[in-house]
Amino acid sequence: MRVLLLAAAAGAVLLSAAPALAAPPTEAQWTDYLENTYARFHSKGEALTWDDRLYQAASANADRSKAMAAFARDIGVPVEAAEAYAGVIMAVTAGRDAACDRDKGCQLAPGAPIREIVEEVALKEPSGELMSTLSLAFGVTPTSQKAVFVELAGRHPHAVEILGRYFGYDEDPIALGALALRAPTAPTTADALSRVPLEVAGGPEHWGGWQEAVLEAAEARALAAGASVEVQAAYAQARLLRLLALGLSDDAVALWTAYPEAVRARLPLAAAVCGKVDPRPCEQASEASYRLADDLAAALWSAGRTDEARAVLARAKTFAAPRTYAQRQRLSALTEAMTPTLADADLFTPFVEGRKADGKAERHERPHGWLFSLDTPAVRKLVAARLEKAGYAGMVRFLTRDGPYGRWETDPVALNVMDGLLDADVKALRLRWAGRIDAAWAATGAPESRTEARLGAPGRAFTWRETRLPDGVGAWGEKDAPELPKDLKLPVPLDAVGRYERIGSEQAVLFASSDYDLPGEIPAFGVWLARTQNGAWKPPVYLGLQQSFPYVLTPGSAVPLIEGDRVRIEVNVREIDPASISFPPVGLSIKRREDGVVLEASLAELERDGDADGLTDAAERRLGLDPANPDSDGDGLKDGTDPIPAVARKPAGPGENGLAAAVVKAVFHHDAGAIMVAPRKGDDDGLDLLAAAAGGGPRAPRMNTVFLVAPDPSVFAGLDLPFRLMVYTPEQAAALPTGGAPFFPPRVTEVLSSLDGRRHYVVWSASWVGGSFLATCPAKGDKPCKVKEVEGWIS
Repeated sequence: MRVLLLAAAAGAVLLSAAPALAAPPTEAQWTDYLENTYARFHSKGEALTWDDRLYQAASANADRSKAMAAFARDIGVPVEAAEAYAGVIMAVTAGRDAACDRDKGCQLAPGAPIREIVEEVALKEPSGELMSTLSLAFGVTPTSQKAVFVELAGRHPHAVEILGRYFGYDEDPIALGALALRAPTAPTTADALSRVPLEVAGGPEHWGGWQEAVLEAAEARALAAGASVEVQAAYAQARLLRLLALGLSDDAVALWTAYPEAVRARLPLAAAVCGKVDPRPCEQASEASYRLADDLAAALWSAGRTDEARAVLARAKTFAAPRTYAQRQRLSALTEAMTPTLADADLFTPFVEGRKADGKAERHERPHGWLFSLDTPAVRKLVAARLEKAGYAGMVRFLTRDGPYGRWETDPVALNVMDGLLDADVKALRLRWAGRIDAAWAATGAPESRTEARLGAPGRAFTWRETRLPDGVGAWGEKDAPELPKDLKLPVPLDAVGRYERIGSEQAVLFASSDYDLPGEIPAFGVWLARTQNGAWKPPVYLGLQQSFPYVLTPGSAVPLIEGDRVRIEVNVREIDPASISFPPVGLSIKRREDGVVLEASLAELERDGDADGLTDAAERRLGLDPANPDSDGDGLKDGTDPIPAVARKPAGPGENGLAAAVVKAVFHHDAGAIMVAPRKGDDDGLDLLAAAAGGGPRAPRMNTVFLVAPDPSVFAGLDLPFRLMVYTPEQAAALPTGGAPFFPPRVTEVLSSLDGRRHYVVWSASWVGGSFLATCPAKGDKPCKVKEVEGWIS
């Protein structure tokens, strides 16, 4: 009733302030609104927003004027005011999903139409109900726009209520921060603090110390205002969770020590039993409490304060809400790290496969090992120490490889807007926290950032000279390919041919293959040349070019393809902008466009095999082999015939051949479907492009090439394969010359092995498909390992 009485006074204020904005919505606005409003998905039992009430009125009244009158009655305002409020709701709904425009800015940028109506109408609606309704729409906007909306909401007389409802809907840390600074002791703030977001997009430090500074400043204001012990405990839990999430365990222990005993005795905050109606806030609070118990106990234990660590865990045992499956597993791993009870050799099973004592997984979870439930830095560090002492190097690498958490670059635009919500003292505090976070991260020796570098354009295997067509010769441009002779027989499928040419009795063909290039869904095939000599097809030659990076073959040209010792290829420049690459690649853009370009190189240079190992120098550079050494890995086999030329052959250890064979079967059984020019299958010679191109007579002594990135390539050293396997470490793969084109080889991301070398947990990904499996290998001999799939996925 209070809300409706306040809203009833809005009409006069609204109409005198901005009468032009009070025009009734058009039919087009009604139609767009009814198709796109979130009110369509309103759940029974949820509180009604003005958006819901407008939708209900429209659904019950086909006549728009009657619908508006019903809406006005429902919210207790004059029809003119209701029309203006409906217009705001409709405008925000229509622009809700619009991305920020480079030139026009975002929806709430100064001068933007939606910002104007928010300022002129929503901020002048006295109850705050309209701003609260709009917060649901702005909860899905970019971070910078959320910050702008929070700043606007802060201008309203009922800012605390608006921000509280906004946080309740979106659990957004910006709304929480603004709420805590404005009303540090309010019950709404304390409730929000009990379920502070544990993860934010981009990693816990994504906002450069913003949350740490806001929580510290708000806590100081709460203490100055005489906050109760309960409110103090809410701040303590939120701050400790943040520090522990950042891997700042020493800071967390120091902060814990500084709190009075009355506050420490309440931590972690008691987790309540969740009911059936809207259990999410309760579940968040429960996860926060158990997470604090485990991570704080790990930090205290590592600091030598073992009695306090046990006391923190003992308090968590009194909670009424039971732990989830993942929380039980985290506790099991932590307990084993604190007080070992298992023999070292017995750790593989619970850490990788799990154990029945952990109970059933939740409905949305798969049963798994303890290792995969360790999501907090202090617990990971303590458990890693236990596993390192036991000799599980792979598990230790899994827990420590990427630092205490995923780190991404801070968005300076968003941070600048968020800093606008802070006064000078809090902003200075943020900068101090940002420095502390950076220093702590640097001390871990972890990578600077998880953000992957853009694909560069490393030097090609050799230099093509880029020239222009001779004067008076027209460019081929976008014309179709010349018609091929009907009796033409080529060593490659016609759909792989980029250009065919016959000169006298000799033939030449440029064709596309993914044999050395794995562009995924991007059309960046490698370009190869096959030609005849005295009428017989020679082995094909890799040209070190990739389609669209930056050249695209023209299907014909007035310039001969081969003339004497020179190869001249007319191309169009259609260079794909790497920044536009996404998956699926629906929005590729061209950053350079040009016709009439000719690439020129020496035929002898293209065909040069300086070390006589059966691979051209260009191919060896592309594959990361040594063009001056016929046996790059020093195992006695020439590179051209070595099935694994980058890894020296050696006798396999117990179970190693079986493990390697299981990996190859799992990965390349699936990966063939992603290769655009498929490898040879069985006796289907027509699909083996490169072998077939060797011409009549014996087949060339090599098969298709497949690539694999793995932590330890030597695992594959004992295999004898019917194809060439190029296996690299991640660092070696990153150093391969790709001509700037995307290169997506399948990857083995994890190999976790038991101490006896017989059991292995393997995770692999081939970009569009992947999975994990457990391999149990025999202690002796080369019998196949028994493989059990754990998980499989396809995108």
